[in-house]
This record gives sequence, C-alpha cells and structure tokens, in this order.
Amino acid sequence: MVEKIISAYKKNFAGFDVNIETSIGEVSGLEGFKVSGQKLGNKIEAQIIYKNEHAVRYALNQLLAFANSEKKDFTYQSAPDFPVRGVVEGFYGKPSSMSFI
Repeated sequence: MVEKIISAYKKNFAGFDVNIETSIGEVSGLEGFKVSGQKLGNKIEAQIIYKNEHAVRYALNQLLAFANSEKKDFTYQSAPDFPVRGVVEGFYGKPSSMSFI
C-alpha cells in the first residue's frame, strides 16, 4: 500500500527526480512519522520512517514542501496530539453565556 501512496503522490514532484526509501520504525504515536531528505539540484534522496502507513501521506506533504524550498537538507518528525489523526474535540451550537457569574 505504501508503494501505491508514493507512486500516486510522485506526480506532485514535477521537475524533481525523487528517490524515497521507507521503513516501519520507532516513531511517536501510532500515526507519527519521521522524514528526512537531501537535495542536490533536482535530485532528492529521502527517507520516511512510519508505524502506520496512513502517516506516509503526511510525510510526503512535508517532503514536497522541502522540495519547493531553498533548503538542501532537512529532517522533520510529527505525530498528532490524539492517537488517530482527524479526531477533533469541540462543542457545537450556541455558546453558553457568562451571565450566571
């Protein structure tokens, strides 16, 4: 599945020759990831470490931002505050007033 995610995403790297190595490894949280890369001209060598394959897409987003930057190398790691990405705690409806104070 990871290969399919990367293959589909590579079109976003137009103008770059990107080589991405992936491995399952120790990261923070279930959907955390670490991504690092080096850029020489239009060639990018990158490494992504993940625990859950869904995190690879988020790593690719960071790699693309790096590709479009002036940086020559980078390392980035991230993990959601909640165990699973996309979970948001919130309140809906009319906010309560403070008139009772």
